[in-house]
Amino acid sequence: MVYIQIEDVHNLIASGGSHNVIKIWDTNKKILIKKLKGHIRPINTLLFINETDPLLISGSEDKTIKVWNLNILDEDESCIKTITTHSKPVSFLCKFGKGKFCSTGFDGVINIWKLKNFDCEISLTGGHKGHIFGICFIDFGKKLASCGSDKFINIWNPQNKKVAFTLVGHSEGVSCLQYFKFENSDKGYLISGSLDTLIKIWDLELKKDIRTLCGHYKSVLSIMKFEGVENGDDGDIIFSGSADLCIKIWNISTGECYNSYNYFHTSPILCFSQLFGLDGIIIASSGADGVIQVYDYRDGVELER
Repeated sequence: MVYIQIEDVHNLIASGGSHNVIKIWDTNKKILIKKLKGHIRPINTLLFINETDPLLISGSEDKTIKVWNLNILDEDESCIKTITTHSKPVSFLCKFGKGKFCSTGFDGVINIWKLKNFDCEISLTGGHKGHIFGICFIDFGKKLASCGSDKFINIWNPQNKKVAFTLVGHSEGVSCLQYFKFENSDKGYLISGSLDTLIKIWDLELKKDIRTLCGHYKSVLSIMKFEGVENGDDGDIIFSGSADLCIKIWNISTGECYNSYNYFHTSPILCFSQLFGLDGIIIASSGADGVIQVYDYRDGVELER
């Protein structure tokens, strides 16, 4: 199992998984430049933050969150903070505006942390019956979305620590979600992927799903909104990865799946990330097979394995 995160200022890929070690790769030179050791169980989630020093934050099955300063050359001294607040494995990390980040885990707790001193500013509890699989920041109104094994997506108001509303529509656990805006629009939406094999697009003003994308025949485990635009026609694209070993590329404006790649991974696809590199806009995917694939998003041509 490998989880990846891309840092596009210095063109780095961080990978972590079942071997408990985080590896930092230079995508331009295509070499491994650093190994970060400290977790004692598999790594579930990674998050790059570049606000002052370049930081990498990791969450693990060992219930801890570790903060790594990538400017520190000594690998043994790179970990500048270990957070032990979660009582069960840490499942996901995300940014929360400027100067903050969020963590969640199988304990059903969502914590919002200050980067300045790594104090927990807010804890959100009681929103899900079961494990929380994913969280994402919603910039409109500074809200937070969460999804879990209970089939629901909660939209939180962190200021009062309450669920503002719940999105209901999936028939099985919701494994992943992402906030986005359509090209040339300021209105916010959510994408969700589920163990029910479906991807849904949610209108946050109407508080309901407006489109369902069907095409995978096993659980959808990862989604990514494509952020770069080339030639003005690629702004409403998402990637999805599934336990069916297939990567699909969708136009979410029309609901059309216009490409599928069935040969990049031999196990379920767990994660996507995007990079503006020397080869143009490239996509990295990782899976339970322990492989990181880097390829051209337009035609699926493999650039590196």
